[in-house]
Amino acid sequence: MTQQPVTASKKDPDTYPKAVAAQYSCTGDTWVLVPDGENGTVAVVDDVAYRVWALCDGTRTSEQITDLVSRTIGNPISGTTEFVEQLHRVGLVTVLEYPTMQIALGSPGET
Repeated sequence: MTQQPVTASKKDPDTYPKAVAAQYSCTGDTWVLVPDGENGTVAVVDDVAYRVWALCDGTRTSEQITDLVSRTIGNPISGTTEFVEQLHRVGLVTVLEYPTMQIALGSPGET
């Protein structure tokens, strides 16, 4: 099955954002995200926003990302869906209709 990028919207929160290939660097509390290729816009974000972007791996919804980041930093966060929409508009994430499957590879019988 081919993954189809879709447009994220507040009406459809059960989409799976996936970060595009990008270069990134940190200076203090500020992260610079530069998407690879010709499409996309450079984004300057704080540490919490970087964590959100880094968790956009195509396996989690925005709500699941919100929960993970909130637990990691010890404070509730909000606005994740809207932020992911902004990342989508500037070309730093694609949004998938179905989650990416992660398969562990190994020899048969390995545990």
